Amino acid sequence: MDSPDSSTPFLNFQNTKEVVLVVLGAFIYAAFNRWFEKKTKVIAYIGQTGTFKLKERENSPEAEISTHQLVIRNEGKKLAKNVNVIHVNLPDDFTVFPAIEWNIKELNYGAKALIFPNLAQSQQITIAYLYPPNFPYTIHGEISHDEGMAKIIKVLPMRQFSWWVYTLCYMLMISGLAFWTYLLFFLFTYLQIL
Repeated sequence: MDSPDSSTPFLNFQNTKEVVLVVLGAFIYAAFNRWFEKKTKVIAYIGQTGTFKLKERENSPEAEISTHQLVIRNEGKKLAKNVNVIHVNLPDDFTVFPAIEWNIKELNYGAKALIFPNLAQSQQITIAYLYPPNFPYTIHGEISHDEGMAKIIKVLPMRQFSWWVYTLCYMLMISGLAFWTYLLFFLFTYLQIL
């Protein structure tokens, strides 16, 4: 077995440079591919909720009604087809806004599905429900489309800042990115990788 020559370094920096560049290129390609890939991304969240007490009127007694909204949005860059909103208990009184094509499909065990054939890119629909307070708690279940399940997100109210605050934050993020890029370049140059 030949012993390595003591004059050749154990780690060849030229080969290391090529490996680092290939790995970085693969990560950059994957990031750009994921960012620009055309796919559907359906999200949903619960909008406004409330309970109202209706006063006694002529021919109608005092009553309580509850309401909530389900907001569904296609955040993707592709048309979402056959968006199904499964309802364990679908109230008789509901509305869909804006007015788009939809239909109801009967499912097993008395469940129903609201089916929206197409949900365009950046299109948002709101389903508003009106029901008595003693109505069963579970109204809608899972939301799916031809390419998978919708992501249910939690929406929290937050303060909206002025445009200059967002601009300042973006400038700080870009300067931080420039600093770390320069630092990595300096480190690679110092180690003779680049």
